[in-house]
Amino acid sequence: MEYLAGFDPGGKSGFGWALVEDNDTLPLKIVSAGVANHCDEAWESIANELNNNQLVGASIDSPLYWGATTRVVDLTLRDEIAHLGAAVPHGTVQSPNSLRGACLVQGILIAKRVLSEFPNAEISECHPKVIIWQLGFATPDRHHNAVPIDDFEQFIVMPDRPLLEHERDAVISTLSTWAMLHNAHGWDNLRNLDPNVYSPLGDGIGFWMPTLQRCKA
Repeated sequence: MEYLAGFDPGGKSGFGWALVEDNDTLPLKIVSAGVANHCDEAWESIANELNNNQLVGASIDSPLYWGATTRVVDLTLRDEIAHLGAAVPHGTVQSPNSLRGACLVQGILIAKRVLSEFPNAEISECHPKVIIWQLGFATPDRHHNAVPIDDFEQFIVMPDRPLLEHERDAVISTLSTWAMLHNAHGWDNLRNLDPNVYSPLGDGIGFWMPTLQRCKA
């Protein structure tokens, strides 16, 4: 069995993680999800659930590559959710220079842990709250934090319990992993928007998100 991981890095009691079964088609089945205090604890939880099975990809809600100025992808995603009705797009999609240290640093650290154990795994940056907007579940009258995982029944087999916000975001992040590995229709690699950037993880990092609505207009 092959698995996909999603990570929503944060500070103490704020590091969401999720493991799902890979499949050629949606919905994806959640194996387990939880909230950790830091990247090592999140990875240990994932490793325990893998039980010697293969992790083929992971998506991480954290900047995994950086530039000297604001990234084009950040400006583009702010424009995307502003078009969809988000009231404070710059608060949802922040630049690497403004993010809290836990999100900025722990994302790179968990990616390094994944690659140290599974060097052939593919890694994508992602933005689960933007995905919530892009799929139409968040609206000007419905904040993205108010959207439950139940709305994603087309994409995820429903868990047997409600998910905390960080768990929900980690689960949603696995959709980026799935899209990356299966080159899914309706999803694009936005990493191509920023050709001149640096990542301590190398040049193979993606940023798979649903196709931009602004590009369709």
